[in-house]
Amino acid sequence: MNTAMKSVGAESVAWRKAMAALRIFQSARGSAEVPRRFRVQGVDLGAWVYTCRDRYWDGLLSAAHVAELQSVPGWSWGPVRPGTWRHAFDALARYATIHGSTLAPAEESVRQWSAAQRKSHTSGELCAARSALLETLPHWEWDLDQLRWHDGMQAARQYAHKHGTISSAAPGTCVGGFGLGWWLQRCRQDHRAGTLPAPRATELEELPGWSWGRGEDSWERGMAALTRYVAQAGDACPSQHVVIDGVALGVWVCDKRRRYRLGILPPHQAAALQGVAGWQWYPQEASWQRGLAALSEYVDRHGGACPSSGCRVGAYPVGEWVRAQREAYRHGRLAARRAAQLQAVPGWCWHHQDCPAGHCCATSPS
Repeated sequence: MNTAMKSVGAESVAWRKAMAALRIFQSARGSAEVPRRFRVQGVDLGAWVYTCRDRYWDGLLSAAHVAELQSVPGWSWGPVRPGTWRHAFDALARYATIHGSTLAPAEESVRQWSAAQRKSHTSGELCAARSALLETLPHWEWDLDQLRWHDGMQAARQYAHKHGTISSAAPGTCVGGFGLGWWLQRCRQDHRAGTLPAPRATELEELPGWSWGRGEDSWERGMAALTRYVAQAGDACPSQHVVIDGVALGVWVCDKRRRYRLGILPPHQAAALQGVAGWQWYPQEASWQRGLAALSEYVDRHGGACPSSGCRVGAYPVGEWVRAQREAYRHGRLAARRAAQLQAVPGWCWHHQDCPAGHCCATSPS
């Protein structure tokens, strides 16, 4: 047996002997607080306990020995020692448990500390005990590139789970402080350059709504989703959160309208959208004009412009619409041109109490 193996064996025997003495002490005293100069069964137990605590805070006590000591009833590592290796390790461990990552701890000191550990490991200066402890952390990686990849995929999966698709992640999108949008953009760039490893490309392609292109491919998928939505819903105004076939359709439609208003939507796309049944470039204006048309129909039938709150013209809640316009006017939120259009309606009143008697109809026939 060589010298190194003898040393390891002797250390193991000494550890077992000291642990046995500690358990005897705890059983007899009901406490694991051993006086510094206490000896039992030929073991300097007090000095051994204090040494274990020092090694713990220095990050030199193995995880197995830590667990064994902590299994002793009443065991304590003593007061927290700020500035020690273990104190920084515990801060990083808390961050990793909460965020599932060790890439970017909130505390600058912990970020610098974790970077220093990786540097020491790369140069071969980090002892085995500390290396082993770091490897017990959730998602610890010595390779920062691999760590960033893990965090990026985790953020992408969280986003896709919440939104039903990854296609709506814009360049500025962040998930838990991680810049997901920019990370996805970099992945696409690496793929075009041929530098993205095939296994990583496969992981990305498994995300719902994933596309390597942000141009015509995205446009065609969006149009297909819109066509399906129109067939199902009978209109072309999906809400912001509608997702069809992995396409964030509500977000896609809003983006096309925004580009149209800015004059940057390609003409062939504008023409294609204009040809969709029920398409509106300005849906809020179209909705308001529907309300005004319903009010005009009400006036034609009843000779006044004061429907009660529950009044409908066909299926349209014209009474509620009128109430909303009056409220917007009172609070200064009604555009001047809309106020002028309402003012031009025969019998219009800004205050319900000013309406002539007999002009407040509760219902209106279809």
